[in-house]
Amino acid sequence: MEFLNWDECRSMLGHGVSFGSHTVNHAHLIELGADAITDELKRSKEAIEEKLGIACRHFACPWGKPVVDFDPAVAPGIARALGYSSFAASNRGA
Repeated sequence: MEFLNWDECRSMLGHGVSFGSHTVNHAHLIELGADAITDELKRSKEAIEEKLGIACRHFACPWGKPVVDFDPAVAPGIARALGYSSFAASNRGA
């Protein structure tokens, strides 16, 4: 599977596309402690900000199901403390 490279992302910025974070390693946050969650979110945010020259304000949780994939009492607060303004989660249906 091919992913976007940084040059393609920069080009897309000029067309109104916004970018957010999704962790460095597509981590299953429910399995991590607070320090490891902080590291995943912080490093991902910093990479986007450095490579694209923009503020990274949005986070989409890998898999994203509350309680199953992340602890809603922990992960969103860590994201907020790191400067994210949104924390996207999901509830997949049938």
